[in-house]
Amino acid sequence: MASTNTPTQSYTVHPGYQFLLPRNPKGIDFLFSAYFSETLKVPVASLAIRYNIIESTVIEEFRRFLAIKAFTVDENADKISPSLLSMYFNIT
Repeated sequence: MASTNTPTQSYTVHPGYQFLLPRNPKGIDFLFSAYFSETLKVPVASLAIRYNIIESTVIEEFRRFLAIKAFTVDENADKISPSLLSMYFNIT
C-alpha cells in the first residue's frame, strides 16, 4: 500500500484508489477524510446493523463504489450501479 500525506492528514491508500483517481488527490483526501466518515455515520450504522457487517466495511465499500463511479465518469448512472446487498445476504 502506498501512503498519501497532506499537510492536514496522513493515511494509507490502496494503490487502486491512486489508479482510479490519478489526477484527483483532493478526491482521495475527501474519501479518506473524517468529514466523509462522520457525514455517513447514521446510514452506515443502520446498514451495518441491518446486514450484520462492521461499519468500517460499509464505509470502505461506499468509498470503492464512488471511486469506480468517478473513474468510469458515470454521471447518469447508466454504466455502473451498486449491487443490491440483499443478493449477498439471506434477507427477508
